[in-house]
Amino acid sequence: MFGLSRMPAVEPSITFLIVAPDEVLRPNIRCLLPQCRVTDYLLCRAYDSSAWMGRIGNSLSHLMPGLSSSLEMVPLDQLTQGLVNAPLQAFVLKTQELEHVLSTLMHARRQVWLPQSPLTGPCRRTLRALPSGSEGALRLRYA
Repeated sequence: MFGLSRMPAVEPSITFLIVAPDEVLRPNIRCLLPQCRVTDYLLCRAYDSSAWMGRIGNSLSHLMPGLSSSLEMVPLDQLTQGLVNAPLQAFVLKTQELEHVLSTLMHARRQVWLPQSPLTGPCRRTLRALPSGSEGALRLRYA
């Protein structure tokens, strides 16, 4: 995963094409177009909420092995042991899907920023094809 913190900033290579050079140096660069600003804000909120879900899941993942180890002292039949292991397996699947959600949100954010640039269509397609952050993993999954 890219990280379980706030949405990373848009890559400087993209922002240099859109905003004035002095704006690029600011910590919170804003989209030029108001409708893009709203979409960018919503994507960042979705990313941040997903990252919080990841942190909560991480806390739960620390509790589950403790539960499993405490139950090892009690003889469990195979069905009950399967019920104890199921949440751990579900957590693994949830973590993988969360990684794809975060990657998709980062990719969607790039899609909001690029149309604001004065680049030609072929140049935009080239930039969209470049991996950034965990987008490479997303592209490999859907290739």
